[in-house]
Amino acid sequence: MTSKNKSKNGHYGGIARNIVFIVLVISVTPLVLVSVFILTEFQTSYKEKVGDQLELLVRKHKNNINSLPKENDVRISRISCLVLPERRTQALKMSC
Repeated sequence: MTSKNKSKNGHYGGIARNIVFIVLVISVTPLVLVSVFILTEFQTSYKEKVGDQLELLVRKHKNNINSLPKENDVRISRISCLVLPERRTQALKMSC
């Protein structure tokens, strides 16, 4: 091979390398952009979902805790109706 052919092949090799690099960059850029967008949307929706579930759980626990004294009052009044005879007459008027 002559030196003229070597310089042409070296020049074309550089161009081919640049073309491959540009094609790779152009191909990967949309992939990265879409991936970042999807990741941020997923994180946002996941945080909202988890937050909603935690709020629901806290609300249920709060309702359970608030209803506990009322249930205990009813139980205590029924037990006292059975145990204390003087309370029985008063309780009959109420709803024992």
